[in-house]
Amino acid sequence: MEFSVIYHYESIENKAADLKSPAFFSGDQFDKVNFSESQREPENFNPLIAHLWADLILHHLRACVAAGEINFEYSVDILDLVPGFGQSTWLVVQALLRRSSEIENLQIRYLPVAPERTWFTTIRECPEFNSLLKSEVVVPMLWDFQCNSPCLLLQSGRKTWKARNPCIVLAHDRWSSLPQRLFAVHYGKLLEADLALLKNTIEPERRSQQWKSVESNSFDSSFRTLIDNYLTQFNSSPVPYPNSALAMIDRLISNLPQKYLLLSAAKGIASEQSMRLCNFAQLIDSYEKEGRFSFNFHFLSHHLQQLGSETIEIEMQKGVVLQIVLHGHLEGKKRIMSMASNVDAGMFHHSCALNEAVTTLGLSAALDSRLALLKLSQYDPAIFIASHAALIKSFTKSPNFDHKSWREALERIWGNYLPAENAGKLHIYMAPVAMHCGHWKLARSVILRGMQAFGRISNDLANLAWCETRTGNIKNARVLIAEALSKEPENSFVEQVSQRIEARLATWDQRWRVDLHHDTLPIVLEPLDLSHAEAFYYQYRDPQIAVMTGLPGLNTLEDVKTWITEQEADPNRVNYSIMHTDFGFVGYINLAVSEHASYFCFWTGVDFQGHGIATAAGRLACQYASKLGVNVMLTSAYSDNARSIRALKRIGFLALEIRALPPDQDRIFFSMIAGDDTNIDSAAELVNYYIREKLPLHFTDVNAIENSKVDA
Repeated sequence: MEFSVIYHYESIENKAADLKSPAFFSGDQFDKVNFSESQREPENFNPLIAHLWADLILHHLRACVAAGEINFEYSVDILDLVPGFGQSTWLVVQALLRRSSEIENLQIRYLPVAPERTWFTTIRECPEFNSLLKSEVVVPMLWDFQCNSPCLLLQSGRKTWKARNPCIVLAHDRWSSLPQRLFAVHYGKLLEADLALLKNTIEPERRSQQWKSVESNSFDSSFRTLIDNYLTQFNSSPVPYPNSALAMIDRLISNLPQKYLLLSAAKGIASEQSMRLCNFAQLIDSYEKEGRFSFNFHFLSHHLQQLGSETIEIEMQKGVVLQIVLHGHLEGKKRIMSMASNVDAGMFHHSCALNEAVTTLGLSAALDSRLALLKLSQYDPAIFIASHAALIKSFTKSPNFDHKSWREALERIWGNYLPAENAGKLHIYMAPVAMHCGHWKLARSVILRGMQAFGRISNDLANLAWCETRTGNIKNARVLIAEALSKEPENSFVEQVSQRIEARLATWDQRWRVDLHHDTLPIVLEPLDLSHAEAFYYQYRDPQIAVMTGLPGLNTLEDVKTWITEQEADPNRVNYSIMHTDFGFVGYINLAVSEHASYFCFWTGVDFQGHGIATAAGRLACQYASKLGVNVMLTSAYSDNARSIRALKRIGFLALEIRALPPDQDRIFFSMIAGDDTNIDSAAELVNYYIREKLPLHFTDVNAIENSKVDA
């Protein structure tokens, strides 16, 4: 579907029309080059900041609802002036969508304002944004430099943008990215710096030549009072002058509705006191290194107050200023103070502190501690990357960790990531951790998404092959590893995965040791081997499984490995792992074959009981056994094991009347005969089986026993 550009707004009263720009400001335009060059992610942006914006926006919207200012027939528009490469937009939208249900019937429309069409082209090709674009939850805007105002990019026809509700503008650090002039008050004199000369002058003694005297009356009267106050209050202080930001704000405000909230944050100056404490040398050094200096929020606040807005500047840690601007709302002063009271002054630097904390944790640190740090960071991918290697070691060391909580955490971390051109390759860290956590569905999806964004790299192909190997698709894994080897035949990691795949397949045969695929469900039966040991151990952790199946209690991972090795050595034991395409190992089936009959044993893993997996897998195993000539299936269940009895009946087993003598009197025996042969005596088959296999169990039906002796 084509997207069209709208270049015109409906006429909206210019609220700044009666205020003249200062003389220095005349002729200045909000420059496309400056806007485009500053197109980047907001500085130090992370999930914590996204949640801060969401908290402030929803706090404001709740007040709007209480005051009757929202028309629920229309959406509330949020303009994002720094959409970056999409990552920050993605984080804020996700944070808002998770919280928007707090206000019933609220509709939010997110409008990222980009300098060029290419931004939208990039986002349209990003799968994560597809549903948001189609539903018009996200509607990109383009800053039209011809008209010097933003315009909509809509999915359906040409349509003029008009906010039907109070509007929200999320400026992030946009103002600080735009050029500023630099003035200084020096003992009653106002000076202006020639920034081009200042930046290129190496000798300190020549820097004084880059300042020229300026008259305060060069400013419009609305600013002259402020400048005169600076001249009175300061002895020697720099005064950044945000000319480009003022140009953009005036143009932006002229197109907003009468009621709006404006949020911004950047390193800056919030008060006359902070201006007095501003160091000339540090400011100029910052300009030489970064091409910018601290933004003058104090000047901007004065300008916005002249326009009738309520403003508050919150000095955050390490020089960051958060500015909240409220215009046109009832009880604006009260509302803005309420919003400010909920702001944590350290919010913009908590992520750095958490990153340092997780980096300095030793390998002995508890997994719960690492999980707590991730929760505090709102599941920041950067915090995860800092600890991914330690996580893998911890998972390996303590296989009975809380898989469910970690799987949920990994999903939240991945949900905070957008695989864009300028983003890091999170999938190379996420996939191995998800694998060790048994979250094969996530591991597979992040690898596929990573390859879609960054190409089919051999290591990614090898990791995907291992995912397929551990979820019952070993033959597909073979194809993937062959592709990886063709790209890098000497890659040691790829070669290792290839060897492990081939070693497993070498133990398979064309009879019992094969993989059995279900026709309609995403499950596969494959021969049990040591590669299943860790998942087997974790899913077997409920002691009731051993009690109800009669299998041994396997209390350690080493116990499981020893038991699997013993099972592989018995030619009459057919052991299958039940593999799910998304979850890997989910259960176990054993067929103890004796001539034309087999004893059927099964259990479903702790995390997957009650989902019908055992029924489907059991039918698959029994059907295959009958193809190999094993037409009598026998089994038993304790009379109080209602869940297993239901599953056996669904598979097709029928209960027998025969009972065993104590201590096995509370067992119910079942049989299933392949085909329509009604001449088979199931009770006799059961007794015969126990006699042939020399199993220590006796039955109450004497006649059946005597008959079985004759048959034997």
